[in-house]
Amino acid sequence: MKYLISEERKAKAIKKNRVFMSLNYGVGVIIASIAILTKFNTLPIEKLFFFFGIILIAPIAWWYFDRNFRNKVNSEYEILNGKLIITENGKQKTTELQSIKKITKIPSGHRIISNNGTFYILNGVENGEELISKLEK
Repeated sequence: MKYLISEERKAKAIKKNRVFMSLNYGVGVIIASIAILTKFNTLPIEKLFFFFGIILIAPIAWWYFDRNFRNKVNSEYEILNGKLIITENGKQKTTELQSIKKITKIPSGHRIISNNGTFYILNGVENGEELISKLEK
């Protein structure tokens, strides 16, 4: 059985994430801009580079983390032949159910630690409780 996040929940989660990221990065860029504009002549060179770096890197960071979040929300989970198969935008990650060491509840879902690495199951997955109970067995 495949476990997915519904389209409605995906849209809400992506919108919410974008609003919060825009606020966080926007406030950082505004603060850096104000610091540069008000104290340009008195700031040491290191701080000027730091503030210019914030202004230049913030849009790239916003794009990077937005893309990663959209990939995670588009995940598909499936238990097949004793393996957990996680598909993120066509890329499959597989782990044996016996290799799962620990399942930890985190604020946005569950973290699964196995011999093959760390995987995440986000909140909002339809029948997510059933999936987690199968993984804990």
